[in-house]
Amino acid sequence: MSAKQPENIHPICANCYGKCKQNDKVKLVVCPHHDPHPVQLELKLVLPKKPRKKRQAG
Repeated sequence: MSAKQPENIHPICANCYGKCKQNDKVKLVVCPHHDPHPVQLELKLVLPKKPRKKRQAG
């Protein structure tokens, strides 16, 4: 039978791949085994709006 995960996980441990999850009552400053999940950043591109040039027929 596997170990039961604590209901209240520490915020540092919440986004970690490791299986060493700590309870939120533990005063944890830094975890030496911290391997965070990757975060995808969204970048807003602000492009200047220029009127399109008309094509020449032919």
